Amino acid sequence: MFLFKDNKTNQKSVTVTCLIVTFTLTVVAVIVNIWLLAIGRGVEAGLIWACLGFMAPFAAIYWNKRFRASATGLEFGGQDGSSS
Repeated sequence: MFLFKDNKTNQKSVTVTCLIVTFTLTVVAVIVNIWLLAIGRGVEAGLIWACLGFMAPFAAIYWNKRFRASATGLEFGGQDGSSS
């Protein structure tokens, strides 16, 4: 299985890989819908929503690794508190 490297940790990451793959699927779904619209067929908006639904958990995990919400605002960095 191929994995993309996380630039922050310089290690291969399943989360980053899934985020990139699902984002790519979402972009493909949008392009397919634009193409369907251009040739005069009905659009399949459910395809875009399904791809976004698959992408949402990975985006949330990635966000949670990078940003922490606190009473004073957003803290940038991972669990170790290091800033990027």
